[in-house]
Amino acid sequence: MSKKKKQSKSKSESVPQKAANQEVSIQDDPYWEVATTHMDIQRLGRYVTIFERFEYEHPQWIDDLMGGVPTYYCVLGVERGSSKNRIEQAYEQKTDFSSYPAETIEEAFCVLSDPKLQKKYDELLSVFKQITKAMPQEDKVEFIEVHNSHVNSEKDYVRMEQLLDTYKKYYTMYTMGMPDFYEIMQLPQDCSVEEIKKYINSDSKLLKRISSILCDKTLRDDHDFLLYFYRNHTQQKYIAQRHERMKKWDLIERPIFEHIILNIMDKSEDIMASMIRCTDIVNANHDWRNYLSLDLNFFSMLGVEADSFTEDKKENERILREKYRPLEKTAQINLAYSVLKNPSKRDDYLWLFENYAWIDTLHGLIPSDVFGFDDEDDEYYLENDEDEYDFDDSDDEEINDVILDLLAKLVKDMEKNPLKQKRMK
Repeated sequence: MSKKKKQSKSKSESVPQKAANQEVSIQDDPYWEVATTHMDIQRLGRYVTIFERFEYEHPQWIDDLMGGVPTYYCVLGVERGSSKNRIEQAYEQKTDFSSYPAETIEEAFCVLSDPKLQKKYDELLSVFKQITKAMPQEDKVEFIEVHNSHVNSEKDYVRMEQLLDTYKKYYTMYTMGMPDFYEIMQLPQDCSVEEIKKYINSDSKLLKRISSILCDKTLRDDHDFLLYFYRNHTQQKYIAQRHERMKKWDLIERPIFEHIILNIMDKSEDIMASMIRCTDIVNANHDWRNYLSLDLNFFSMLGVEADSFTEDKKENERILREKYRPLEKTAQINLAYSVLKNPSKRDDYLWLFENYAWIDTLHGLIPSDVFGFDDEDDEYYLENDEDEYDFDDSDDEEINDVILDLLAKLVKDMEKNPLKQKRMK
């Protein structure tokens, strides 16, 4: 072989494939290649020299590759040749929600958004494949397993991110101790469709709704994946906390229990708004809180029905005056009359009367700061805050922290996805 041909061959070995395994999804990291053959390290010659140079100039690249971390293309989920805009979009998405460490995502973005660095990185990937020839077979097998573990973990996060658009509030409440669908129905997760169908004609709206969901294969797969994700990507201490909080849910009266979960399932956006409205009304009218029970409320005190008011303002005033006139003018009676004769206050009170029980119960289940109501002056929301999450700011931050942060920010901006990125060693 001529010297020219030898040089040509050497050059081709150092140039990565332009479109390695194009039919393979970028999530499967087609650019991460480990040699199947074995070669003594001494025979690798110049590859070792080049690899050592990269280790000196770009130590994080080497640390990531030798730690089994997928290539930066896979980390961001972009193919070779992707536009700068696509890379920026992928970066923003990964900083929101990913299993990869923040520093790895940052480095991936810096490398792939710079054509010169990207070219050097591609050279490293080619050299990396040659270097793996020197790995003992048993080490190579373990190395591949570690890499595949990273890939599969991120695939879980990719799917979870998609599901959170629909199920984020249900999932958040689940982390707070709310029973999952199987726990509510008191069925094992591997139960048959026939067992679930028994609840289709139940008198309970909640059980009927759950059974219709679990009888749909796609919806059941989504629900089961949420449970899988929580169990496999959450620290044990948070799982233990959830089990402790489940005890509170067991104590809730069944009608309120079903009302809360149906609201979470059907009107998840309204839950946030309802809690905010409840806070505003109670903080502006502290003396109303003692008159919201079925036995003692402004309607019963004056002897009127809650649903008896019409759009005729004068007629409402006439009825109230007739009811109020013969009563002893105590402070309670005067308060009831002053509230109900004012249309605006009456509407607020009626809404509070109808919703206070389930909202107040829900506050007793969830730390107040999760909803963003952690003001020292906010007595209503602090009084039920008996326990708090143990937040960990270390690099071992887990998915439960992510979801808690999500729910807190949803109150301020429903349109954004403020998920923090999960850190993983």
